[in-house]
Amino acid sequence: MKNIRASFSSYNDKVDIAAPGDDIVSTDNNLKYGLRQGTSLATPHVSGVALVLWNNFPRCNNTEIREALLQSAQPLTDDQFPTSPNNGYGHGAVKYWAAYDYLVDNPCEEASPRASAPLPVSGSTKAPKATKAPKATKAPKATTTSDINLSTKAPKATK
Repeated sequence: MKNIRASFSSYNDKVDIAAPGDDIVSTDNNLKYGLRQGTSLATPHVSGVALVLWNNFPRCNNTEIREALLQSAQPLTDDQFPTSPNNGYGHGAVKYWAAYDYLVDNPCEEASPRASAPLPVSGSTKAPKATKAPKATKAPKATTTSDINLSTKAPKATK
């Protein structure tokens, strides 16, 4: 496992979190598998982790999910970026189970509008009344790294 920023990856003060983006197995236009690289492969890792996390913690809002991702990231450094957080890796590599544990230890305070939106009554043909969407916060920007282990650790047992 290299845990290094890919040579083609962007870096600046807008990087929030890192994810794999080099040698990722994906499909091509002919529906065959091949290795791909790029930030467009790193970003779905972060988005996917955020989605699964939010599904497991529906009371959290987007700001709380973002905070869990940043606080639980595995810090990454190199010769160019010797401290963390930094402009190369942000807060570090996204880690689902660490973010999961963070939210178990730091429960979210309020229900998100998504979780409290009315559901249609069975058999109803009317759509539920629209609710206001929460104010958007900046999504973590991902940088691409080589061969980052996203962790397969099981969650902590809850009491």
